[in-house]
Amino acid sequence: MTEQFSGIKGKDVSLKDSLDGCECILADEFKDLPESAFYMIGAIDEVKEKAKTTKPDVKPPSPTTVNADTNLQPQPK
Repeated sequence: MTEQFSGIKGKDVSLKDSLDGCECILADEFKDLPESAFYMIGAIDEVKEKAKTTKPDVKPPSPTTVNADTNLQPQPK
């Protein structure tokens, strides 16, 4: 079903592999990998391989900026 929407052939992942992947993610084993490495993968072991060819995620700027006087001031919206 995935292929008709994304153009990428879907993959079958066993329940055991799915649960193992969830445990790894919840244990922060992949915290240093970009979020985009998790997009459209099968089993979790594909994440490390995909991360090698995926650009790092761009982090949005911090909502605060250092005021030269003394403290942090919120940025205007």
